[in-house]
Amino acid sequence: MDYEGIVLEVQARFKYRAARGVKALADRYAGYSWVAKIDLATLDMSNCKDCLLGQLFGDYYMGLNALGLPSGTAFGFMEDPGFFFEYGLSYEEQYAILTRVWVEELRGLA
Repeated sequence: MDYEGIVLEVQARFKYRAARGVKALADRYAGYSWVAKIDLATLDMSNCKDCLLGQLFGDYYMGLNALGLPSGTAFGFMEDPGFFFEYGLSYEEQYAILTRVWVEELRGLA
């Protein structure tokens, strides 16, 4: 698979996980009021303060705690270390894709 194909595959997998993250947040907030609290211009899923959970709860780990999650990977809140081994995508590449996925997801909810 070429690089573009790898990016599309990882993007699709992150989209599936982000949909789970949307559901977890919608359940927590009894709807989608949380979407308006996200600043898409500064959203950076690689940064614990500027990521989705950081913007909502003050910090990535505080967000996991508030949602009762042991990890954010399955909910699209963090990269997947396995993708490095499976696809050769770096941490930075994965977070760039993940941030784009969340921006698209949130624009669709606004």
